[in-house]
Parts: sequence; structure tokens; C-alpha cells
Amino acid sequence: MGKLTGPKPPPKVRESWAIRIRLQLAGRLRDLALFNLAIDSKLRDSTTGTRSGPLARVMPSSHGNSTPSASR
Repeated sequence: MGKLTGPKPPPKVRESWAIRIRLQLAGRLRDLALFNLAIDSKLRDSTTGTRSGPLARVMPSSHGNSTPSASR
């Protein structure tokens, strides 16, 4: 049999807290902030079902200002 492919399962709550604690104890505040941002973005994306994160403000969800009208 070959290797399984596809996305990895997300870390469990206990594992993510262990990572946070280790980063805090090591004084790696930048890595801790990036880790928290990634987790928060992933949670926000999965709960709302919409595009979120830093690119959501930059990339418009619709192209142009035109709206379909029946009076053409």
C-alpha cells in the first residue's frame, strides 16, 4: 500500500494549547502571534463559510459595480 495523501487533520485543542505554551515559554512572541492568527483565521473561515483573513479585505468578492437589472 502507498502513503495516504490529502490534507492533514487539524490539531486537537490540547495540541494547539501545548504549542502555544511552548512558544510562550521560549519567548517566541512573533511565532506565537502568527500561530494564533492562523488558528483564528481557520476557525473564522470554517464557522462563517465565507472568505476571511487579511486577503478578504484586499480582494473584492464581486467584480465591478454593475448589478443585473431587468429594465435593459
